[in-house]
Amino acid sequence: MPNGAAMLALIRRYRMSFVDVVLGEDADEWIAELARQEEQERLEAEAAAIRQKLAFVMGGGSR
Repeated sequence: MPNGAAMLALIRRYRMSFVDVVLGEDADEWIAELARQEEQERLEAEAAAIRQKLAFVMGGGSR
C-alpha cells in the first residue's frame, strides 16, 4: 500500500479514475462520479481535437 505522498502522486498522474479502480466496490459514489466526469472531459477534449483536424482536412489543408 503506497504511503500518503505516493498515493497523491498516483492520483495526480492517473486522476480520480485511479482512486475509483483502487477502491473498487468500496469507493463512495462521489469518487465514481468524479472519475466519470474526468473521463467525459478527456473524451470531449479528444473529440474536439479530432473535429479540429477533420475541419482542417476538409478545408483542403495538408500536412
